[in-house]
Amino acid sequence: PVLSRELEMPVATACVPPKPGLLPRSGSLLELPVANLQLLALKPAEDGDGWILRVQETAGRCVRRSFVRWCGEIVDLDAEIPPYGLASWRLRYAAGDGAPGEPCRAAWRATAVNTAET
Repeated sequence: PVLSRELEMPVATACVPPKPGLLPRSGSLLELPVANLQLLALKPAEDGDGWILRVQETAGRCVRRSFVRWCGEIVDLDAEIPPYGLASWRLRYAAGDGAPGEPCRAAWRATAVNTAET
């Protein structure tokens, strides 16, 4: 894992001019609060259905369950990641299951996917 981290390319960023809209002037697209998880990829799904999030555990400790803050919402990542293992999820925006008589709330959902398929 150490050599692979040394050979990695840094994250590419691009500054764009401001445009009118509803979002605040600053914010975070993704926050990964678990210190021993490293973001490997965040990309649009190849089939156009959501986003693909891929992480790796870097400290040699199993991660039983985690979450991310994605577009301002907390999204549960319900999967166990073994020491130094990889895991991938598809992030989709979907209607929630509201209680009877209450409106359904739309929210982001994460579904574990096979890393080789994304």
